[in-house]
Amino acid sequence: MTAEREFTAFKGFDVVVELTMPEGVRGRDPIKGKLVGRDVHETTVSVKGRNVRIPNYFVEAVRLPEVLEEEEQKEKEKRRKSQKMKCY
Repeated sequence: MTAEREFTAFKGFDVVVELTMPEGVRGRDPIKGKLVGRDVHETTVSVKGRNVRIPNYFVEAVRLPEVLEEEEQKEKEKRRKSQKMKCY
């Protein structure tokens, strides 16, 4: 999601927030929860009933979970094909 109207339309939906961390800081797993809102400074996601406020400069992408899972499936399939090719 990139446009403000998308964040408004998907408010209350399950989302996955991918983060980018500054150099020298260990990265972390994506945050999964329900989209509460987004403003100029931060994106808010409800994780297990608690609101997590994430500064927008740490947010790399906000996606619906199905989109992320489909991409992971495609990556796994590519790896599987490349491993089969290496075996021959």
